[in-house]
Amino acid sequence: MQFSKSIVATALALFASSAVASTVDIAYTSNGAYYNQQVEPYQRTPLTQPGSISTFQNTANCYLFNYYGQEVYYVAAGATNIDPPVNAASVECQDPSSN
Repeated sequence: MQFSKSIVATALALFASSAVASTVDIAYTSNGAYYNQQVEPYQRTPLTQPGSISTFQNTANCYLFNYYGQEVYYVAAGATNIDPPVNAASVECQDPSSN
């Protein structure tokens, strides 16, 4: 009986760990200065330093949003130069495991 409880506990722990999404690492240039930030996937998160975004590096596909909540730019995972720069206030990213 103890063995089967151990199997159930292990299975639950594995399921729980796989259900937890990992954070997305982003780095960006806003108004000429470089910033790093971590965001949770599938949650719109304010940028630490909103403004004119000219470069964006990310570990998952992301969407940049302006101050009014409208999507202004899609950024695929990796490093992107944004020319012309876009004014962005928040970001929403997918889960890195979905790329």
